[in-house]
Amino acid sequence: MNATINDFPAPNPLCFTRFEFADALRVSVRTVDRMIADGEIRVRRIRGKAVRILRSDAERYLDGGSATGNGGGR
Repeated sequence: MNATINDFPAPNPLCFTRFEFADALRVSVRTVDRMIADGEIRVRRIRGKAVRILRSDAERYLDGGSATGNGGGR
């Protein structure tokens, strides 16, 4: 993957929206939604619906490691 964490819009954000993550990867939000549904990237849900991807999980994914696990996924 050619994207790096520095491709994200805000300097050193704690977490990213699906839209920000998609923009950094240069893919559609639907692709990010599929990645989430397939368990490729872990998300945190805020008040039920709002989805955020933690910076540490984004970095792990972009480094080619697993960004999935317990606590906060689907």
